[in-house]
Amino acid sequence: TVSLTSETDRKCLKFTEEHEGTLWCNLKACDYEPGDARAPLDIVAVIDVSGSMRDKLSLVKETLYFMLQKVLKETDRLGLVTFDTNVQTIFPLTNMNAA
Repeated sequence: TVSLTSETDRKCLKFTEEHEGTLWCNLKACDYEPGDARAPLDIVAVIDVSGSMRDKLSLVKETLYFMLQKVLKETDRLGLVTFDTNVQTIFPLTNMNAA
């Protein structure tokens, strides 16, 4: 089972108006114990590097580092795409045994 939850920094928003704010999303897969077998993962991190997000990039870096150190296995693949006014593929899906 996979669940997706979200939360905003606002209590109420009108859908007929434009708003700026923060949206946190949490995607949770089924529980498993470290060492349990699981299917290989293909994850592409798509990161907003526009000026308004620059002060939040340290949290993104910490999260990616955590994934590299604690989550991803040799059978997994990770890609990285950034965007502001342009989209740039920093690296395509890459096997973690080659990283």
